[in-house]
Amino acid sequence: MSDKAKQLYDFSQREFLNKTEGMAAVNSYVKVSRHGNYINFDTELNISDCSRVVTLEFDPEYHGGTVAMRDKVKRFRRLLNEHLDALVEAYDVYDRAQKAVNKEKKENPS
Repeated sequence: MSDKAKQLYDFSQREFLNKTEGMAAVNSYVKVSRHGNYINFDTELNISDCSRVVTLEFDPEYHGGTVAMRDKVKRFRRLLNEHLDALVEAYDVYDRAQKAVNKEKKENPS
């Protein structure tokens, strides 16, 4: 095989989280390539909000192989989904509480 890298898998995605302004975004990529007798696995998940950036790597070469990484990704997905579900529920609670406070202020102005 030549020295030129052969792409075996290539995924990348970038999406801004705010609809109209700000730099909050999720940027991710997963790449698998072959370089002669070496297989390279390269991945990052970047989550940014204004000036803060969190970078997660799920690289099997550094974390116990693909079986361990699959388990880690599955746990991460479950925890993230549970957190997002809790956020949606908390937003509903917040909205109801805010409406009640606004109603009380309107009925009992100071």
